[in-house]
Amino acid sequence: MIVDVYTRLSQESDRSIERQKERNREYAEETFDDPELTIFNDGRWSSGFDDDRSEWQSLIERIDAGITDAIQADGVRRFARDFDSVTRLILKCRSQGVEIHDASTGEQLDLDDPVSVAVELIQAASEHEAQQRYIAKSREETESRIDAGYYHGATPAGLRFDEAGKYLIIDDDVRDAVERVLNAAGDESIRSIATHTPWTHPTVSTILDRREAYEHVLTGGRLGSDLTLVPAPDPA
Repeated sequence: MIVDVYTRLSQESDRSIERQKERNREYAEETFDDPELTIFNDGRWSSGFDDDRSEWQSLIERIDAGITDAIQADGVRRFARDFDSVTRLILKCRSQGVEIHDASTGEQLDLDDPVSVAVELIQAASEHEAQQRYIAKSREETESRIDAGYYHGATPAGLRFDEAGKYLIIDDDVRDAVERVLNAAGDESIRSIATHTPWTHPTVSTILDRREAYEHVLTGGRLGSDLTLVPAPDPA
């Protein structure tokens, strides 16, 4: 019996990859006669709403090729959470005669039962709709922050958000390193400067490209949307 196991870990997950693998191995040994396991692991921070996961695509290719007899995961939502992806998976497995197993519940999805399949698709549709609402809300919040002139995005090296979470300010924990980068520019190579900082030379290069912004925050200023220079707040 050829069994393909799928694992991934999203930020909401509370079960580690190793625990997922362990639970899947236990389930396979209890369920199948002499199972031949292949584990496909997309690792951490892997979203079930992303259909371009490399290991997931490899598993799908094996289903299409008729290589595997069954697929299993520690929770069927590990496979996919997007409605279209769940629908395609069920149709592929039905047409290829591949079983779908949930190691967390110890149950097999009955692909020959229209009601069981319908329930699974309704659950996927509900999660898909919730995700779309979340995306729309996040987009509105992002546009609102940008319109207000607040910074939005990943925090650049040496900076952090202010207490209000609106603007970027200097991270005092690495203030000395930022000053070292700016002061050494022109006297040392970027690679040499990087050896005395917590950052790689490409990051040091980026700091130098943004010299005006970093010099601004070093004197108490703030950075808004697109690293726009914002004056320091008035003293209380």
